[in-house]
Amino acid sequence: MATLAEYCGQTVNLDVHTSKDYQFKKPTVSTLVEITFNNEIAPLFSHINVWGKSFKVNFENVDDIPGAKAEFLTTLNELNEAFICLSSKKFILSVFQSINTHLEQLTKIIRDKNGYPIPTYQYKSVMQSAIEDMLSIHGMSPKCNIGNGTLYNGERVLVNSGVTCITNLSSGLFSFFGFSPDRHSERQYSMLREKLLRGYDEGTWLNRVGDKPLVLAYKIMILSAFKNFLTTVVKYLATIADDTTCISLKDAAEEDIEHLQRELNIFVEQKELDRDALLGHSLVCENESYKQVVELGLGDAALTAFYESEAGDLILQYLSQCIGADSVSVFNPYQRASEYDDHGYVDEGYCSHYPLPGKKVRAAMVKLKSLIEGGEPFIASCFDKDNLHINVSGSSDFNQNTGESYNEREFLTINSGVLAPLAGSEEIIRFTFKD
Repeated sequence: MATLAEYCGQTVNLDVHTSKDYQFKKPTVSTLVEITFNNEIAPLFSHINVWGKSFKVNFENVDDIPGAKAEFLTTLNELNEAFICLSSKKFILSVFQSINTHLEQLTKIIRDKNGYPIPTYQYKSVMQSAIEDMLSIHGMSPKCNIGNGTLYNGERVLVNSGVTCITNLSSGLFSFFGFSPDRHSERQYSMLREKLLRGYDEGTWLNRVGDKPLVLAYKIMILSAFKNFLTTVVKYLATIADDTTCISLKDAAEEDIEHLQRELNIFVEQKELDRDALLGHSLVCENESYKQVVELGLGDAALTAFYESEAGDLILQYLSQCIGADSVSVFNPYQRASEYDDHGYVDEGYCSHYPLPGKKVRAAMVKLKSLIEGGEPFIASCFDKDNLHINVSGSSDFNQNTGESYNEREFLTINSGVLAPLAGSEEIIRFTFKD
């Protein structure tokens, strides 16, 4: 497999496509073109692998073969000019500065204007900003797409163009530079984003810690992407492989990630109820299902399994009755959101946050607050009051013919601060109240 740099001076196949055929599905004509560079070849070009047989070009007048060739060579050389800039240590420092600027503002921008946590992909904006700033300084008119790192110079597409569509740049600049977080850190933020989607004011019993977990998880995610970027660039560029600044930046990022994760674990690592205390509570030990396990003599392993899978449900059913809920369920909101995305499901009646819950739910919240704050000592022990996050949302069915909603429901959700086995570390408890 050859690299793009190795094609210098070679004559290659060139497929000419219409100006609107950006997916390069149907060439109108094929020709030959000699690849030439106006300036030195960017060091990064030796890591752009070419695996296709023909380069591509979009051109308005497909019958103008000389014009199509000139367009291809212009795109190639503008791409080279861009990558000369991106092959420098200065670019790495620009990415670092962009990250610092972003993180300094994070507590203010962690939620958008509608109150929702910013999307996971927003971490890419720091690389986008660094690329655009770097190339602007060098007289280009860059625009980097935040989706997958498509690069434009003015109206001309450079990355995801006919030059790069048969190379390892075909999936964009972010992928090429390895600027993506470790899967664990990305999933961690995505999970918390779904759990802490909306809430009440920080510092109240409903929301003790506010957005601290979100901020910590986002910082870990973006520093993870920066660490992976540095690892990739050092591998690409021999000139900076032993650069003390780059090495120290990578080491510092790794240390920061470990430190931030320890901070975050205080909020996300779930506490557990003592097994014997839970199994010995009257709500459990006097339940017919538990008595069956004891009577059958299934042993200690069965008791542990009952503790993990059924005992928590008995407490939740009791809580549901105490606060007057119609039903209670436990589920993983991140997993549910992923399933909805996969199937294109949209709950038209869903509202993520009720600033003023209905009277029935407010009465339930008062009762729940009393229980959590010691109304029943054992029930209170089921909650970590310092990490509580409680929200009220709702939904309703929708009549497509009349445009009216019906069957309205309010959801009182406990998103964090619940001890296992009442809910898992990624799960929430939802009490449903119907009108």
